[in-house]
Amino acid sequence: MIQNEPLSINLRQVANLYSTIIEKKVYESESNFHFETLLSIYNNETPLLQSRLAESLHIDKSHMTSIVYYLLSEGFIDVEPNILDRRDSMLKLTPKGLESIEKLQEVVHQINRKITFGIPKDRLENFCDTLQLLTTNLEKEYELISEELQSKIA
Repeated sequence: MIQNEPLSINLRQVANLYSTIIEKKVYESESNFHFETLLSIYNNETPLLQSRLAESLHIDKSHMTSIVYYLLSEGFIDVEPNILDRRDSMLKLTPKGLESIEKLQEVVHQINRKITFGIPKDRLENFCDTLQLLTTNLEKEYELISEELQSKIA
């Protein structure tokens, strides 16, 4: 691999293709149903604060708001005001959202088996370990940059 090429290009291509396949199989549609967002809501405390979800997905608040409005309009989630902070909302899955999660989990399992077929277990483990190390390093860098920006603002 060439060190001067952004890793994000290849990672984004893989992620987009993977997401497209899952969404076509689950929703039988070309639309983006933001299955990662639904899974994050499902896997976290319920109800989940919208601000925490945006932080965990590393997306800005305005983008998160548009995703929330879309999922709400499609009937996948309910949104309740946060009584402690009126600028934030609490998100929870609807019965339609929960039904979607069941199908999602089944399809993810099937796709993961298909795309990893023939890859030795040790190579898959190395790949997952490497992704985790990259994530850890990126999170550290993100925190450093965030702290630097905050100190410049202050």
